[in-house]
Amino acid sequence: MKKITRVLGFSFSFIIEPVGTAGGDNFTVEGESLIAVERSAEWWVEACVREEGKKEWKGFFVYASCEDDFNDISHKEEKEGGNERSEGSMSLFRDFISNIGAIDLGFVGYPYTWWNRRSGTDNVECGLDRVLCSPQWGIENTRAACLHLNMVRADHCPILLHTCVHMEKVKRRYRWVGKDGCEKVVRLA
Repeated sequence: MKKITRVLGFSFSFIIEPVGTAGGDNFTVEGESLIAVERSAEWWVEACVREEGKKEWKGFFVYASCEDDFNDISHKEEKEGGNERSEGSMSLFRDFISNIGAIDLGFVGYPYTWWNRRSGTDNVECGLDRVLCSPQWGIENTRAACLHLNMVRADHCPILLHTCVHMEKVKRRYRWVGKDGCEKVVRLA
């Protein structure tokens, strides 16, 4: 992980090593941002980020929860292949997002961030990895985007939170578009 971080030219890296073949995370930053890792554990990092010309912000980068893996989808459209999920089976994860007052930043790139490494009718892909933010952070960082990068030797693709994307070059996909009541909320905004 450290070698990859250096080769790609990131100025900061905080690595959580995997446990066997599971878990692990690499929180990296490029440019002149100042990062202070405040707390971390096996499955998460809490960091304070200072970017030039912007307000300081705090990020919680979670791979899983302490009790159960957060590798879950929030809507049926985030899964391709395998057994169909009922809406009720995803309600715990949706409730978690709602209860912490977060919104999904959306993404740029291929919609699925995990696959089961099988082919044909046995192939299953899901959009498990995401960036959640507070509504206020989303308003203050309108040029931020979650980029889904190409998978390399892993079952999850890396995601990159880019806080200053030139939006005319990319098309952001929102996970909530097409959900019940979405059109009304957008019209009233």
